[in-house]
Amino acid sequence: MLTPRPRRAPRTRLPSARPRPALALAAALPLATLALAACDTRPGVSVLPTDGADDPLPRPEDAPMGEASDEGVEPTLGAAFSTPARGPLRARSGAVGGPGGAPFEGECGPGQVLAGVRGAADALVREVVPLCVDVDATGAWTDEPAPLAGVPGGGGAPAFERTCPAGSAIVDLEGAAAFEPYASGVVGSFALRCRELAGPRTTAGRFTALAAAGGAPGAGARYGCGEGAVATGLFGRRGAALDALGLVCLERPGNVGRWSDVIDWPLIPIHAIVAPDGRVMTYGTTLEGAQGAYLHYDVWDPAAGTSAASHLTLDNTLGTDMFCSASVVLPESGEILLPGGDGRFDGAANSGVADVTLFDPGSDSLSSAASMAHERWYATSTTLADGDVLVVGGIDAARNYARTPEVYSAVEDRWRSLLGVDTAGHRMHYPRQWVAPDGRVFGIGGRDMYYIDTAGDGALEDAGRLPDLSFGWESTAVMYRPGRILQLGGGRGDGRAAIGIDIAGPEPAVSALPSPSQSRKAWADSVVLPDGTVLVVGGSPRANDATDASLSAELFDPEAMRWTRLSDGTLPRLYHSTATLLPDGRVLVAGGGAPGPLINRNAELFSPPYLFDDAGGLAERPRLERAPDRGAYGEDLVVGFRAARPPARATLVKTGAVTHSFDMEQRFLELPLTVAGDRATVSLPSSRALATPGHYLLHLLDADGVPSTGHVIRLGDEPAPEPPAPTPAPVPAPEPAGNLLANGGFERDLEGWLDCAAPELASATDAAHSGAGAARLEAGGCLYQEFAVEPGRAYAFECTARTGELEYAALSHLMYDAGYAELAADSVRVVGTDYATSRVNLAAPPGASIGSVNLYADGVGTFDGCSVRDVTGEPAAPPDPDDSPAGENLLANGDFENGDNGWVECAEGSLTNVSGEARDGGGAMAVEGAGCLYQEFPARPGATYAISCDARSEGPRYTSLSARVTDGAYVELASTDVPIGRDAYDTYRTELGAPADAVHGAVTLYSEDRGLFDNCAVIER
Repeated sequence: MLTPRPRRAPRTRLPSARPRPALALAAALPLATLALAACDTRPGVSVLPTDGADDPLPRPEDAPMGEASDEGVEPTLGAAFSTPARGPLRARSGAVGGPGGAPFEGECGPGQVLAGVRGAADALVREVVPLCVDVDATGAWTDEPAPLAGVPGGGGAPAFERTCPAGSAIVDLEGAAAFEPYASGVVGSFALRCRELAGPRTTAGRFTALAAAGGAPGAGARYGCGEGAVATGLFGRRGAALDALGLVCLERPGNVGRWSDVIDWPLIPIHAIVAPDGRVMTYGTTLEGAQGAYLHYDVWDPAAGTSAASHLTLDNTLGTDMFCSASVVLPESGEILLPGGDGRFDGAANSGVADVTLFDPGSDSLSSAASMAHERWYATSTTLADGDVLVVGGIDAARNYARTPEVYSAVEDRWRSLLGVDTAGHRMHYPRQWVAPDGRVFGIGGRDMYYIDTAGDGALEDAGRLPDLSFGWESTAVMYRPGRILQLGGGRGDGRAAIGIDIAGPEPAVSALPSPSQSRKAWADSVVLPDGTVLVVGGSPRANDATDASLSAELFDPEAMRWTRLSDGTLPRLYHSTATLLPDGRVLVAGGGAPGPLINRNAELFSPPYLFDDAGGLAERPRLERAPDRGAYGEDLVVGFRAARPPARATLVKTGAVTHSFDMEQRFLELPLTVAGDRATVSLPSSRALATPGHYLLHLLDADGVPSTGHVIRLGDEPAPEPPAPTPAPVPAPEPAGNLLANGGFERDLEGWLDCAAPELASATDAAHSGAGAARLEAGGCLYQEFAVEPGRAYAFECTARTGELEYAALSHLMYDAGYAELAADSVRVVGTDYATSRVNLAAPPGASIGSVNLYADGVGTFDGCSVRDVTGEPAAPPDPDDSPAGENLLANGDFENGDNGWVECAEGSLTNVSGEARDGGGAMAVEGAGCLYQEFPARPGATYAISCDARSEGPRYTSLSARVTDGAYVELASTDVPIGRDAYDTYRTELGAPADAVHGAVTLYSEDRGLFDNCAVIER
């Protein structure tokens, strides 16, 4: 028996943000900010100006709702590369002030945090300079705060200095904009808030407020870093005074989530409805962003990405303007019912119509349903316990409140009026309405609460009034548990009040809830998530005024009764914005405008914290593999899953239908769950009032709250089909004949294998390719096994394996002499999320007596069916056709023999430099500390490009080779990413096809530690 030789464990890689190629954008763009060019449209918008496009834009006046004012400023959006987060992200907060002046940014160096500011101020703030301080691994200061070199100070006004207590760093900024005589606004005053450091780049514990600087009065807006984050610098704009000021933050996605770049949308999505097939129907404006849905509607497929090809924009041929209608998904057919709309098509804008439209997701077509008895514009639809739809409120053709509710039967395509109900005494602009646990319909119109009984002619019962803390159609409300409602915004206060409404009993019980940090008085949106928390986004202290709009997301935890501040989005989301949960657990945040300060024909995707692990990488999620598409009330459903750990929870979230800060359908339920092997039994609710009929997203969640992608299930009378017969117990897979490895199929757990990293990083799993077992490695886990070899003989090592997307895993094959001197080595990467066989051959050189094989994974890798066979005399495998592609290298100076000529930095210049540590020749490129270097090449539609580099990663963080293909407007069409994962040079290859409309390509080299690149090439096949 061979004695194991101790080895240095492969380095654990801490995932972090991979860059997006800047393509033709000449500016060096900071990571984790937009890879796009846009003029600042309001204070606090964290977009970057194009070269020479710094002209300030006028501040729009507050506009009344309706058709009269439809003006706004539409951002100029360029490329939108959505990248998964890996590790801490550098992000900008919102900024107080205005859009004038020249941009500036000052960021502390490595190992430093922002500990304060100094500057000059009188009635206005004239200048600020960051004060940076070095910190150790515990977060303790190791010196005194010092001004950042190269950032000018002065300003001709009295000096000030504000410094955090020792061991703290800046996390928040609250400021007031002054507008006279500065039409576009400047920073009148600001105050900073510090928090105790819990590490070199994280905060926790006590807050300390610093004294304000400047003289202009007013609380203004609060911007800052998300929960647990820390500020590392300042950004803004300056002229005669300080025009704008914000914070540069270092945030962890597992604490604060992650926003995508801004993505284009064909119209302003004033209405957003998730169809049973997971696509999202949106409508509300023309393709130019003007009010009116009588011309177009759009269907977006999230599975197709975010390019123009993911949208199906269709003509509305019915002559009905669906603008400000009341959409819901019909429980049985899955069609979307759109009662009412606007009389604009008939020359009576902002008045109701009796038309009713149906959208069929199967054919993507519109048709007309039976008309209502009453015209309605700004009405609310509610699915009842029996599957019918109640429509209440709205404005009629004479622009009066529609007084009589109606109930629609989809089975009969017929409406009946509730003649016993008169809602004239209530304000019926999109009343907030839900079916209560006792079956009655509970609603809020203005401050008035009421119950409606829909039996027969119906009956209305007044149920009291809301306090003036939060109410009104500008507020948002969501039922986050059966019978429990979060009501936020509106009212007569500062917009930070939140109240709870409990309708589980005979009368509503109203109570105060903890307040969020942001003022969301007008037009915020609330979304209940698969884990039962509530995400709130958007809003502003004043109706449709972007000056102090809230850019941050906040999360309400009903169990802990607390709010958590999350990361800041890019654009204000105000009147006519929407937010809705997608099946994959992300949230679509979209729209705003018509009228508004911005014409937001765009959207952002927010990934909540539950989608990330502690290291900032994408969390490994439970996977629903077998689940029925329907289920009956009270039924137990058997679903199949694949997960590293058994699921701990099962939840239902009804698919969304949102407009005007209210989702007419969404509700959340926790389901009883039992788990046996790879099957889970979930018990559906027995009460139709707790879960009204319709389509729900079924999620399984692990013990850390990470949800599976939601499976759409229709809840109603029809039971689920019979589940397939139980899978027989797996039969242990036989070892291949002549296998020199013991337990290569892991049928006996990890017997025979030895750890070459921390033992807890390797485990046995039943998620096997064949047989009953496999090996699971994570976060730098490593296993090895040795065997005897004879000089001159050839050995083939292969495994069936898989790894996470963008994660590095590998098989290594080594030969040693009797003294463990290495004589030969080779390796092969594991690629793909599905099991596939990887193989590496190695001949035993003279003197060889010991062979060794290693399994390794940076993220999560699963290995099965491993074998080593003596293949001496067998025909050699044909050469890999991808090994040495012939053709002209489209990259200039790909071997870096001419320094960095031909390459462009997409990060700070100090992060990339020419190195003599080449694989061959005299030059290589070193990239470190989140450095980024790219080069463009022309892309031809239909062509395939072979991309390769010799590379190695020296440290424990993420290094990658990536490529993108875009159209002429730099909209991404295709992409590929290859993680680099060895301490020795290896050749990394990938391929990328150029779709139709391809014009530009780009290769990006990136490393968060220190990566070396040499011999890079792009060759057209």
